[in-house]
Amino acid sequence: MFSWIPWECLAGDDGVEPEPYDEKAVIWTLATMMWSMFHKGSIPLENENSYEIRNREYRKNFTFDIIDDLLPDGILELLKSCWMDRSKRPTTRDVLRAIKKLEKNV
Repeated sequence: MFSWIPWECLAGDDGVEPEPYDEKAVIWTLATMMWSMFHKGSIPLENENSYEIRNREYRKNFTFDIIDDLLPDGILELLKSCWMDRSKRPTTRDVLRAIKKLEKNV
């Protein structure tokens, strides 16, 4: 379960309160689900141990393995935008627009 939650929503050892699981967090989770779909059902962080998966600092610096050949054109840019710092993530409306635009190009 923790694999699908953005790092900033996890409790840390640093005393910093976790961010709420809100629209910005859902956008991160959506991108992670899309990554999983295009990577043959891979589970995020499946090779990490439970401590690493729940560790805020470890997750903050984690990057997903991307296999470009598995992604349709334009999807990587969308995923990266959804994984940015929460203040820079697109809104759900922005993501929907991007997906519709990509759909027209297929």
